[in-house]
Amino acid sequence: MKCSITKKFKLWITLVISILVVGLAMFGVFGLNQTNDYKTSYEAVVSMDTQSSITTEQFKYITSDYLESKGIETCSATQQIDGPIGRYSIIYKFSKDVNLNKTEMVDYVKSKISDNQLVITVNYNEVTGYDAQKTGSVILALGIAAVVITLYLFIMEGVKSGVSVLISSVLSALLFLALMGITRIPAAPFVTIFGCVAFLLNAVLSAGIVNSAKAQKRLNDASVTNAEKLTSKQLADKAACINFAKIAFVFVGLLVAGILFIALGNVYVKFLGLQLIVSAVCSAFSSLVGTTVAWSLLN
Repeated sequence: MKCSITKKFKLWITLVISILVVGLAMFGVFGLNQTNDYKTSYEAVVSMDTQSSITTEQFKYITSDYLESKGIETCSATQQIDGPIGRYSIIYKFSKDVNLNKTEMVDYVKSKISDNQLVITVNYNEVTGYDAQKTGSVILALGIAAVVITLYLFIMEGVKSGVSVLISSVLSALLFLALMGITRIPAAPFVTIFGCVAFLLNAVLSAGIVNSAKAQKRLNDASVTNAEKLTSKQLADKAACINFAKIAFVFVGLLVAGILFIALGNVYVKFLGLQLIVSAVCSAFSSLVGTTVAWSLLN
């Protein structure tokens, strides 16, 4: 397999600048998409006996019809059964306080069915989607890890290699922020966490590239004739080629994890899965292209 990443430098720089300009401009103008507030949301739990004269599909249709008639938009609707002969519930999530009239909703549902003995309950509560203090602790831990890894690379791999990784890692985090601005994926408050993930993942993947590049450079310096020596661009491309399979493996693994989050999770987990995929794309691209180009220019 031949890699010619450095030969397409103009293409990469044009692509990166375009994404950053558009994405960061949208971020600056519109900010993060906060359509769904992770910190504070509201939910309505509408329940009935499983042993009833109507089906669960009919129950869901009637309750959804009530919310639509009131112009209430929902973020998600999750079905739940408590025990084999217990209660069937539908959990509706809202991004804001909709001032749900519980009594009116119960009366509406009962007016649509003929079973007068059916017990229907509606509970409406404010819920907390995440713990702000714990989120801050995670960000602090990731920030410390980023500093430690960066210092390690500067000390163990040398200044030029450390700078190459730092440049590509910062690029990865900026690309993540820009793509979040372009895609408008609801991000707050986890955008900082996944930005740090993009930085750290890129640093780890890039370490393999600069290590391979240094090894190739030592072999190159030991060449007997100048005709056998490779340029820094050729060395960087060779290192990228060596590490391509590793980066692809990590990327596919994170992509599958993100898809599983989207397929199996609730609305909030789906958004986390999307952010994981975006951070994986940024890390894979920046490590493979950003580190390779940066190392070749610095050496």
